[in-house]
Amino acid sequence: MGGGMGMGGGMGMGGGMGMGGGMDGMMGDMGRGQNNVVLLVSNLPDEVATCDLVFNMLGAYGDVVCVKILRNKRDCALVQMAKPHHAQQVRNYLDQAKIGGKKLCISNSRVDSLLNKRLIEDEGLQKDYSNSRQHRFRNQGQAMKIQRNLGPPTSVLHVANIPDGYSHLDIKEMFIERGYTVKDSKDCEGKSHMCYLFMPGADEALMALAAMHNYAPDDLKFKNTNGLCVSFSKTANKSVHQE
Repeated sequence: MGGGMGMGGGMGMGGGMGMGGGMDGMMGDMGRGQNNVVLLVSNLPDEVATCDLVFNMLGAYGDVVCVKILRNKRDCALVQMAKPHHAQQVRNYLDQAKIGGKKLCISNSRVDSLLNKRLIEDEGLQKDYSNSRQHRFRNQGQAMKIQRNLGPPTSVLHVANIPDGYSHLDIKEMFIERGYTVKDSKDCEGKSHMCYLFMPGADEALMALAAMHNYAPDDLKFKNTNGLCVSFSKTANKSVHQE
């Protein structure tokens, strides 16, 4: 998991099942979303309501090809996943997840696709990542490995693609400088360029993943040019509880 991942943005408006029917009814004439690849993500914190951060967050559970922040409801986004089971994984593990003092609501949209309309510049509210090389699941072998370890957000982050000469303490300080609370850190035993960060809770870890995945300051040299690769760790989380 040493590389970064990508996301996408697109056009279109649509609704989902999780907003009391209001958004869904208003936009339901644009298709029925039969393939269930377009999601409506609502109740986004202000800090996460950007295309790239939504991409990073959902991209941990499937390849994101398109993101559109709704112009008149900035705490909502339409997100198109690459495959139906990617969308299902996002719903399984991120629906009702806590982040930034809010609780995410993720539902299937009635929109069939965000890619069937011409993209226009729109205040940075939409982005197309369909050709991105940053998708986590683009390689079949890697995808199988990731899927075996998928689970809800945990309080432990696995950080890979650490620059040469940087220790887990340097990465811990990097996250702290960006405003995140890190209780502890340690190297991944037997593996170089990787470490674990222990956050106060899963909500803080999810916020940090959204912002710090693909983080690549110009003054640092990464083996993989995508920058830091941040994911959730089930293994380290279990060992912490056992201790």
